[in-house]
Amino acid sequence: MLYYKKFFAECSDCCVRDSYTKNLFADSNLRLAPDVVFTYPVKRVDKKKKVTFSVIDPKKEGLTQYREVYYNKMAEIAKYFYLNGYEIELVSFCQQEGDDLAVLQIKKLVEQGGIECTTIFYDGTNGEDVIYAIAESSYVIATRYHSFILAILSDTPFFPVIYNEKMHNYLKDIDYSGEIVKLNEIENLNSDVYTKNLNIKTCLLYTSPSQRDSTSSR
Repeated sequence: MLYYKKFFAECSDCCVRDSYTKNLFADSNLRLAPDVVFTYPVKRVDKKKKVTFSVIDPKKEGLTQYREVYYNKMAEIAKYFYLNGYEIELVSFCQQEGDDLAVLQIKKLVEQGGIECTTIFYDGTNGEDVIYAIAESSYVIATRYHSFILAILSDTPFFPVIYNEKMHNYLKDIDYSGEIVKLNEIENLNSDVYTKNLNIKTCLLYTSPSQRDSTSSR
């Protein structure tokens, strides 16, 4: 904590993306602004009856004990939507953090249940494919932070799976009132909860009122 206070004091300009962080260092000269991805011009496209899953490897986030439960729950949710007529797509946002492995493991579980799904692995060159996948979806099961931001930009309803506080803090900043689940509490999650956000108009969540006139934060 003291290290960061000293570090911020030496910066001529420093910008953060959530109120919690700004308040944590209230005596530092920090600016508050929306995440830089909010500046990206995401095109609105026709929606498909499709659910896109942004998934992670819990082991990489210090949540090894919940890895199997998380993978099984993602497969269970995929099965629910597939049986209700939705296409299923699994997306890896970050190979270095193990998302590729998570996609492959969940895909295996999904296909064992006789369910078809497609996959996208972000490799640094195909960002537009990831953005389009979310933009054309009817719903996003969002574990990666930027997956829910892209959902907001494309007016795609989403269900957040919280694996650390950065997503939770930002959802508070934008007055998000939809359902969420923390990854370490996911075992008992049921369809009554993870389907409740299907009709939320995410375009209304663009940023919190205090942030709309600020320069974006990386």
